[in-house]
Amino acid sequence: MTSIHHAVRQSVREHLVEGQLNEAEELCRESLLILEEFCPIHTDVVAALCRLGWILDRRQEWTEALECAERAEEILDELGESIPGPQRDSLLFDTLTLQGVALRQLGRYRPAETAFQRAFTLAEADLNAPDLLVTACHNLAVNYKLAGNLEQSACLYSLAILFASRAFGEVSVLTASMCYQLAILQWSRGRYQEGLTPARQSWEMRRNLLGDDHAETVAAESVLLQLQSALETEARARPQRTILRAASVSVPLEPLKATPGALSNTVTLAACCGASL
Repeated sequence: MTSIHHAVRQSVREHLVEGQLNEAEELCRESLLILEEFCPIHTDVVAALCRLGWILDRRQEWTEALECAERAEEILDELGESIPGPQRDSLLFDTLTLQGVALRQLGRYRPAETAFQRAFTLAEADLNAPDLLVTACHNLAVNYKLAGNLEQSACLYSLAILFASRAFGEVSVLTASMCYQLAILQWSRGRYQEGLTPARQSWEMRRNLLGDDHAETVAAESVLLQLQSALETEARARPQRTILRAASVSVPLEPLKATPGALSNTVTLAACCGASL
């Protein structure tokens, strides 16, 4: 069983590298049938289901990908304590992540959040796989963003940056990626000042690691420049907004003699200044 699993995994990787998605999917389906015939309740079947599920994710066939993830979790539940804890946790993390991604793509953000939170809990307990913790934070952040909870999404991206920098150093591809995602989020929220620091960090890291002309460096620089431009536009508009706020303050005037058509005792400067501003 395990020899089949390893051989298929290597072949699928080669197909994916070559961009041969059809061949990779066909191989996954064939190997899954063989594995299920030998022993339907086995960790190799779980791994094969996840492998097929991720290919289906690439194909945007999320309903079937979700079915693969749910079947994989059912098998893990049946296996229970018969498999070592670390192996079980690793397979369950992959299963829950696939489940969450499929649910998210189907617009089912609440159950997707539950799956991602369970994956986060597993990753948090595994000190030997810090990259999984960053992945879990990122998945939750994306889910919160799509669900409209932008504040929570920003918190998760900040947490992902912290975990990535602790595990891989303050200058790493993964840290740069999380900084970039946070910068884009803050930009979309109109929080230009809050997005400036992660944007600059992402650009500087990518420039050092990948070079000035790399596509990811160029993308990070573009976000940084647009944030800087937005801040400059805000700064130019600020004096005018200050004038408008001051102009809206009500100013009491000396009582006027009651004459036909006389003005009220209180007027606002905005009424007088608005047109000229």
